[in-house]
Amino acid sequence: MDNYSLAQSFAHLFSHVWKNPSLKNRLEENPRETLLEYGITVPKDVEVEIVENTAKKLYVVLPAPGEQPIRASRRQPIPEEDDSHGQPSVHLLE
Repeated sequence: MDNYSLAQSFAHLFSHVWKNPSLKNRLEENPRETLLEYGITVPKDVEVEIVENTAKKLYVVLPAPGEQPIRASRRQPIPEEDDSHGQPSVHLLE
């Protein structure tokens, strides 16, 4: 999967986390399994740390150079025509 698909998988997860406190707790307590539920596969030798921005602290995470071991596998974007601009937009399958 490409970086765009991975970003879409994370965006989908984050939108659910913001609405569902129990999902947020599961992500914090067991991130690897929760990520996998959203199609994000993390190799066992890669450490997962969940951090949250606050009003007083912003985390900026730079990706490591080169091949990323993390993959998105569950959701595929479907291009649709955006009537307002004539440009394609992306919607995820549910």
